[in-house]
Amino acid sequence: MKTYLTLIVVVIFLFTTPVYSVEYGSVNKDSAFVDYKSIDTSQALKRADLYFGLAQTEADEVLKSAYLEKAKYEYNVLSLAKFDDIHSVIQLGRIYDVQKQDRYAKSYFSRALGLDYKNPSANYYFANFYYDRKDYKKALKYYRKAMEYGLPDDINLLKNMGDIFEKFADIKRANICYKRAFLIDPSNEYIADKIREMEEVNYNSADYYNRRNSR
Repeated sequence: MKTYLTLIVVVIFLFTTPVYSVEYGSVNKDSAFVDYKSIDTSQALKRADLYFGLAQTEADEVLKSAYLEKAKYEYNVLSLAKFDDIHSVIQLGRIYDVQKQDRYAKSYFSRALGLDYKNPSANYYFANFYYDRKDYKKALKYYRKAMEYGLPDDINLLKNMGDIFEKFADIKRANICYKRAFLIDPSNEYIADKIREMEEVNYNSADYYNRRNSR
């Protein structure tokens, strides 16, 4: 019964989303050109952020996919209506990242950095993209830029940087990152455990490096 209701909702979602194609700066629907500059961008932004937020909290994968498609449509319209709207470009990169469409995700994150290379969110989510794909050198590069340009106290950024440094066997820097994260959230048991682990490590112990490399 639940699956049946979910399918009904998804069908409604998909068939109430107009399908547009981009042609020379206009949106084309059923061969009729629509000037996207006339779109109410504030309302489109509210809808886009709403659908994206629902997708992040939705456990049902079918519904989650439908929410993402609705959000992607709205953000795409916004990115056409306001070419320099970096928020919409970043969000499109995040959606394609979730959908594992790597080429499109990289393209949008790169476009965002082209609009503003100092944007901390663009650098942060691009770093997450590489982190999730185990390209730790590139992830570290963009995490550092995100910190430099406005996210020095983001706990998830610090945790991920700590993990990268630990993977690189740079225990000193890993410990610094975990301790900074602990100052932000002293109740976080994972971070507390990582700090204890770092403190107990013998930096010259080959056994530690063997354990890290075997993970």
